[in-house]
Amino acid sequence: MDARKKPITPKAAAVLRSVQKDEQYSSWMKNETNLIFQKILGPRLWIQWKQQIDFVSDFIYYSATTLNGVQTLGEEYVRIVQIEGDQLRVPSFRVSNNDSNWSHC
Repeated sequence: MDARKKPITPKAAAVLRSVQKDEQYSSWMKNETNLIFQKILGPRLWIQWKQQIDFVSDFIYYSATTLNGVQTLGEEYVRIVQIEGDQLRVPSFRVSNNDSNWSHC
């Protein structure tokens, strides 16, 4: 008997709610960031840089969650966890001490 647990695939509705919640938080973050930059840069420069500000805002949101190896707020809201293949671990770009290939001199 296989002792490993098989991952449960979330229903489409849960994934959809997760994405909607992430979009809600991402939109809020973009709006707040744009308000700050509009006050700092003024309307003319802010309009020129708006696309870049939106991109950086989204990048920060998803870097702080998915790339950092934790759930996004939407995933947490509906209690789903991304896993990496069949290894039953959360995908991450972190390098642990055990996985390190560095040699100490």
